[in-house]
Amino acid sequence: MSPKKVSKPLTIALSIPALLGLANSPTWAGETDPTLLITRAVATDTSSGTLLRIDALFPWNALIQSGYPLRLVVWHGMTPPEFVQFDLEGGARSGTNPAVVDGLETAEVVSFAISGQPDEAVLGSSFADVPLGAQLYVIDQGTPFVSNPIAVTRALP
Repeated sequence: MSPKKVSKPLTIALSIPALLGLANSPTWAGETDPTLLITRAVATDTSSGTLLRIDALFPWNALIQSGYPLRLVVWHGMTPPEFVQFDLEGGARSGTNPAVVDGLETAEVVSFAISGQPDEAVLGSSFADVPLGAQLYVIDQGTPFVSNPIAVTRALP
């Protein structure tokens, strides 16, 4: 009998001003294997940039393994669509890519993962006061998996 997969919450902080908090929430969406599910995303604009809280579920056991390839991509839909993608090791890439406007499809993930340029883990001024979207993705041993894309809401002042 194989061990049961368990998804548990985890809180991770990226360098300021990009913070990523991951926790449980009662809202559910479609299922993937591994489970990648964003239930809520809230942005707060600050003088240093945009602070982002993401509530999500993903495989806890995989996170304790070295080099788990979980990434979060955040984008704005303005023209051109700008994105920042974050990894668990604190790295980030930023750039523009039209694929992110409606969320990434599984077939787009591999080419998207190498788009943009290495950058600071920051959601800068171009992410303030504009509609944002967010999505998790993993490329595990060459196989891409995506979460649901979600619209980011703005925190009330």
